[in-house]
Amino acid sequence: MQEIISLKEAQKRLDRGKGPVMICLEPDEILEKKTTPDETEKDKSAELWVFNSATGESGRIDDRFFKICYVDRGGWGQLGVYEEPHVLVDEYYGFPLYRIVGHVIIDVAPDGRVQSRKAKGLEGEILELKPSSVSKGELVEKEMTPAGYFLANPQRIMGYIAVYLNPVPAAEGEGWMLPRDFVAASTDGRSITALTKAGLL
Repeated sequence: MQEIISLKEAQKRLDRGKGPVMICLEPDEILEKKTTPDETEKDKSAELWVFNSATGESGRIDDRFFKICYVDRGGWGQLGVYEEPHVLVDEYYGFPLYRIVGHVIIDVAPDGRVQSRKAKGLEGEILELKPSSVSKGELVEKEMTPAGYFLANPQRIMGYIAVYLNPVPAAEGEGWMLPRDFVAASTDGRSITALTKAGLL
């Protein structure tokens, strides 16, 4: 029979007077590689995905990308995905006082076609526009004005995504599609929502 203990009890069992214990969630070989670099590499332990026994949260030690934490919903609780923990409301693209954790950039040609690309998601290959997180980069210049904002999944994920229209002179290269054709072919909710927010559907 499985044993279920409280976070406080877990902390008590793990505490050896050396501070909070981080339980690595990655395979042993990754843990060893990132914590014992050779002379040509730097210490990458801050990039490890861990469970923090002091806070009960799972995420990267350097707080990039996202963390999983318990959320009190007022009478009941759940685990939530808190994107870009290091980003504050007024720290990055903070108007109108949303905590912006990423962008979807829509490159649009004069004929109305938008630039698409293929990427790998957790469920396999996806067709997307140009979504990106603050940690990953690929963001617009700060003087650009968002066409809108949205939440990827308001019941599970915390952090707003900003939508930007980026007009380009011509549709050069591969991946250009009419918005309706993109929607028919894509399963990426971020990109489809961005087209709607930008008024292209």
